[in-house]
Amino acid sequence: MAQLVDASIAHPDGQGTGKLTTKEYYKEQMKKYQLLPNHHIPIGIDFSLSMLMRMNTGKANSQWSKSNTNNCPTHKQENEKFVKRYKSLTPNELQTAMNISCRDFMEQLSNMVPCIGCRRSVEESYRECVEKGYDAYFPFIVDSDGSLYISKFQLEAKPLCDHLLPNNYMRPIMTTFNKFINSTKPKRCTIHSLDYQRGTTISAFMDVWEWMNDSCREKVTVVNRVLMEETLKEYLKKHRFCTECRAKVLRAYGILTLEVDQVTESGYVEEMFDGIQYDSETKNFHIAPETVLVGALIGRALPEIAGGRERHAKSMETAQEEVLTCIGVCLFDRFHKIQHRFREEKRSWELIMCISTTIFRRKFESTVDEKAGMGNLDWCDKIAQEEEEKVIRKRQKKQRKKLNKQKSKEVNFIK
Repeated sequence: MAQLVDASIAHPDGQGTGKLTTKEYYKEQMKKYQLLPNHHIPIGIDFSLSMLMRMNTGKANSQWSKSNTNNCPTHKQENEKFVKRYKSLTPNELQTAMNISCRDFMEQLSNMVPCIGCRRSVEESYRECVEKGYDAYFPFIVDSDGSLYISKFQLEAKPLCDHLLPNNYMRPIMTTFNKFINSTKPKRCTIHSLDYQRGTTISAFMDVWEWMNDSCREKVTVVNRVLMEETLKEYLKKHRFCTECRAKVLRAYGILTLEVDQVTESGYVEEMFDGIQYDSETKNFHIAPETVLVGALIGRALPEIAGGRERHAKSMETAQEEVLTCIGVCLFDRFHKIQHRFREEKRSWELIMCISTTIFRRKFESTVDEKAGMGNLDWCDKIAQEEEEKVIRKRQKKQRKKLNKQKSKEVNFIK
């Protein structure tokens, strides 16, 4: 199972435009990408949030592979056969075989993956890996020219056997992958369907919340002020608040941003904004990363996302509720984007790993067969010669039978 292990917030520039920070920020991010551990993938959520996803392919999977390999006679035979074929190649031949071009990979991608959205996602992930240089697909390494190869440290018989045979940790993924490519359903998968992109349930929040650690939860529940004000503006315009109601909602928002003194506002309920703090330096709203609080805010937003209803804010308490609804809309949109990007990147990672495994396995087999064929040319010629001699002997035998038959007819005629 994949996990979200880190998140970073890009603060807006001093002018409050909501754009990412300066070029120095990008340079620092590039350095971080190159230092990422294996199977870690950076994903961008929106202009103010990026996250780090870790694909779990470690001890648990390797133990699963080891136990299944040791207990299953079929797997033992496959391993022994693979090692025997492996020993027939020299190190240089093996290193040459374990290298594929970007063009070959993309051709296989177009042939094996029917979903257009998945193909585009894989191409984008592959291109980012080439540009940024992180090892997300270890032991398969993407070079700066787009070619794909296996590290020389992984070219020993045992690790290469684990990487290329289907009884390793990739077996469950390969099974799912084969079902996916052999499907007769429409050309778009569930992840890239329009129904999924228009999701209006709380499942996005529940799923994403389980995928994240405490550090991620704390950063994901930070809402940028620019985003909040854009959401609030669209919300007021959509529901056509009257001048009085609009003013009350904006005053409630001003209390939250510390621009309006709450003492001057009658009917203000301080407890309604508990767990929400505004940081004037970073211009961000910090929501306490508590499951109940975040779930309640998103729950307020669901009726609005599902279609909405007529809105009024005759009292300050109602105006506060409208502000909380807008915060819930921001959080729901973010969690929905995280869910979509997470599943999309996870699918792209699985497809790249499966396609690479398939190509390398085919290339390994063809290299071994080609060498075996070249080494046994004399043996092949001998077999061909024997087959030709058999044909000649059969022909001669038929001719003898024909002659004997004619002689017997002549003798009978004379008698």
